[in-house]
Amino acid sequence: MDEKYDLNWRIVMIMMFLCAALVITTLPAAANYTADKPLTEYKNGTITGDMNYTIGNSKYSPKLWSNNTNNLYTVSLPQNIPSANTSIVEARLYVYWTWSYDYIAKLGVYPEMEVVFKGQTFYNPDVRYTDASGSSPFNYPSGTDCYNVTSLIDTGISSYIATVKNSHVPSDCWTFNVQAIGLLVTYNDSASTIKKHYWITEGNDLTYVKRFNCTNCTTDTGIWPITPDQAVSLANFTNVDTTNASSAKLITCVPSGGTPYNRLYVNYFFNFPAWQNIMYWDGLWNATPYSDFSWATTEVLDNLIDDQTNYVGFQNGLYSMVPLGQTEGQMQAANAFLLINYTA
Repeated sequence: MDEKYDLNWRIVMIMMFLCAALVITTLPAAANYTADKPLTEYKNGTITGDMNYTIGNSKYSPKLWSNNTNNLYTVSLPQNIPSANTSIVEARLYVYWTWSYDYIAKLGVYPEMEVVFKGQTFYNPDVRYTDASGSSPFNYPSGTDCYNVTSLIDTGISSYIATVKNSHVPSDCWTFNVQAIGLLVTYNDSASTIKKHYWITEGNDLTYVKRFNCTNCTTDTGIWPITPDQAVSLANFTNVDTTNASSAKLITCVPSGGTPYNRLYVNYFFNFPAWQNIMYWDGLWNATPYSDFSWATTEVLDNLIDDQTNYVGFQNGLYSMVPLGQTEGQMQAANAFLLINYTA
């Protein structure tokens, strides 16, 4: 198979996969635990500086009740942006939340929250991405709230404080948990002539895989209500140029990614032909930095396809999951950020 034909074959197979995913996501059906909400490309652009992401000292919050005004969630978000020759291009604040419900009615609700960042109060996000199981008894949504804080970032400041409070009326008994707060910043360096290209994708695709093994079986023949290949969340980066590229840094953010049973794909998904030099990464979202939020940085230059849209897959679950018995796991694909460095 010649090189040109091989490339075309890859592109055709990717498009077939995405068309199938699009059909699934446009059917008038309730949300469920399969991968049914691909991430959205928010923005891409060129910079001469760098891209920083942090969740600071985030940790999984206690329940933030609407009738407890003292229950405040606070995070310190460090930044390392030089004060000389730099200017902010884009800054995005993310609040990752889950388990939002009305305790009295025992129903899932969308949270109402007050977010304060660098002294400015936000009552509504620019964009909110949500997903839920779609079935009782715990049809409680999870989500990613996105805020544009570009004008609030100053070069040379080493840390920012962000707080979240449940702002629903105290007379009700609404609650939610915060999984983490993230801050993404891209900036220019006027002293540099080396170009870099960045992509920002965001969303919330909630997946949950569960396996039961049969009884009295001599081999592992577990039953999967939702299989790992039904739980591959997607993100894409448009018009990727790898000419003269020296590296490609991919940052992936996964609330509830707390086990080693997951897999990152770049331009490769289940049932596709075995392409040359294709790699995948297992166990990236393994409770780092803690069990309710994982994020990882991966070098992916060798896996990118030049002058094409490139696709990332977050797979929840592995067919080799152990120990035997019942194994289960929830995972939310929330962000994928790509930064390509060029040599000239």
